[in-house]
Amino acid sequence: MKRAIYFFTDRLQITSAERFSILVVGALFLLISGIQQFNGQTVAYAEDSYSAVFAQFTQLSTLPAEESSAILSQYYPQENPERPAAAEAEIEKKVQEPETITAPEPVMEEATAVVSESSGEAQSGKVNINSADAASLATLPGVGPAIAARIIEYRNENGPFRQIEDIKNVRGIGEARFEAIKDLITVGD
Repeated sequence: MKRAIYFFTDRLQITSAERFSILVVGALFLLISGIQQFNGQTVAYAEDSYSAVFAQFTQLSTLPAEESSAILSQYYPQENPERPAAAEAEIEKKVQEPETITAPEPVMEEATAVVSESSGEAQSGKVNINSADAASLATLPGVGPAIAARIIEYRNENGPFRQIEDIKNVRGIGEARFEAIKDLITVGD
């Protein structure tokens, strides 16, 4: 311990006079605190002199409690035990007569819809890729608005498709997508 103290005093470059003054101040501090501890006066508190302060404290502490209960009652309303009989009868009726829920009939989405010749679909239900508009082309499986626009752009730049396999030249239509739509498309008569 002594070595550690000398190490820190040497490290902090404290002179012997400074060490002595620190030692004297520390000893005086301990002496004064010890005297106050043993010789300290006990203060007798009279409850009568603080009754006004206690009353004011309890009054001020009840105000936040009332405000918080008012705020909480807005979000957590307490149930009213005097509920009207008509409301209780209605609730019991709903509990006794459960509603029957029926599932809707399944709707089968068709890849093609029968529309007029001018929109690009033949009466057989196949989409004519040489005359179909973007909406008709988008009804094909795997063909969205972007690919439908590419089909129309290819058709405008290169002329009508000669056979249905020519649609594979459109960017975005590969072998797998062609296999999915080949039975649903036609190039006309």
